[in-house]
Amino acid sequence: MKTTPLSAKIIFFSLTLLFTSFLMTPIVSQEADLSVILQRNNQLNILTQSLETADLLSVLKLEGPFTIFAPTDQAFSKLPKRALENLLSDTGRLEEILLYHVINGLAVADDFVRLNQLGINEFKTLNKKNVEVSVNSEGVFINQNSNIIQPDILAPNGVVHIIDTILLPLESDSKKRKSDNTNTKIDEVRSLIQQAISLGVPLYNSGSYMACESIYRITLKAIETLTDGVTDNNLIKNAIREAESIDPKDGAWVLRYMLDDIYASTTNNSMLEAEKTMFDFSDKDNSDWYLLNDNVMGGISKARVSKTAEKTMKFRGRLSLKNNGGFSSTRSQIPDFSLAGYDGLMLKIRGDGRYYSLLVSNQQRRGTWQTKFKTNKKWEIVKVPFNKMQMSIRGWRPRSAPKIMGDRIKTIGFIIADKNEQPFELEVDWIKGYID
Repeated sequence: MKTTPLSAKIIFFSLTLLFTSFLMTPIVSQEADLSVILQRNNQLNILTQSLETADLLSVLKLEGPFTIFAPTDQAFSKLPKRALENLLSDTGRLEEILLYHVINGLAVADDFVRLNQLGINEFKTLNKKNVEVSVNSEGVFINQNSNIIQPDILAPNGVVHIIDTILLPLESDSKKRKSDNTNTKIDEVRSLIQQAISLGVPLYNSGSYMACESIYRITLKAIETLTDGVTDNNLIKNAIREAESIDPKDGAWVLRYMLDDIYASTTNNSMLEAEKTMFDFSDKDNSDWYLLNDNVMGGISKARVSKTAEKTMKFRGRLSLKNNGGFSSTRSQIPDFSLAGYDGLMLKIRGDGRYYSLLVSNQQRRGTWQTKFKTNKKWEIVKVPFNKMQMSIRGWRPRSAPKIMGDRIKTIGFIIADKNEQPFELEVDWIKGYID
């Protein structure tokens, strides 16, 4: 099949999403779950009987969501009589075939149309094998020979598409294809993310928050179809759910963070050094480190940053709780430095026995990531994994908060806010990125 460049695909995809109407209008049931919908349909008697025989009907009562390709009684009758009898009497084979008709996730007909425009036409079923979905002027087809004759019967836990032919697992060298295509899938994911961000950022900056959020959401749904270790689909689902429950202005950021997190997780770090120095105060001064204390809020805490005779950086001062103060920090901008592919930061420090926090912010300067650590009065090396740092946006912590990515760190610093008015002192020798 001839494919178009990914940039053209994502542009078409996004424009279709934002500026066209739905191709098909869903039939919505807010009360009945998928199992009930199937049982109530007089075209699906053999299917529901088969699900009961294989003890699978109860599965369709679960939260899901699931996408079901439901063959009609007429579809079953297309099988030779003996083949149908053998299938219905072989519970193991029956279960395998039935699970091949279910996708873990929600995909309405419109989604298949749009994903086909992206060149994505394979979807993993509950029996771990893929179905191929193609779209042409005549409709939506599964494995080329089964037509969706009634799409988009929606339930609270998924959607049913009624089809005219039973689906049989395709015989293929799936293991070989998985090995051969892993890198291609990763490249596709990274390209989709890059193009989605290039489209979304201008929209967000112009105030079109909903449009930006929509591009990010549908891009994540596209990535969700590229399974086999490319990313964790549960994280994608959680991010989408959270974005849908909040204002699009904040929802766009939740989805953007998810895209960034996926991009970071697909970075090939096999060629990276085990450690990469960000700051080494033995061969540079600390003039690019500045103070940010509670005086910005009316507090009177005092601190200073200096270079010691041992060529380390020393951050010291005294906190004050007056005027609702009680914190002091030192920070530095990082204009041209990347830790892409690294797992976290490693610090050589010496403290005073108090708790400090390492903080970083990304290039968008929206939100910070922090990790608290306890110091000793002797030199030690502290590792801070990126995925253990907690993100907050003006005190709000997204439930699906991603890890900070090394290539997007633009500010790094240390903060003390333990409400202790005694003098404090933290000494730093170096800061490095590391790979586990």
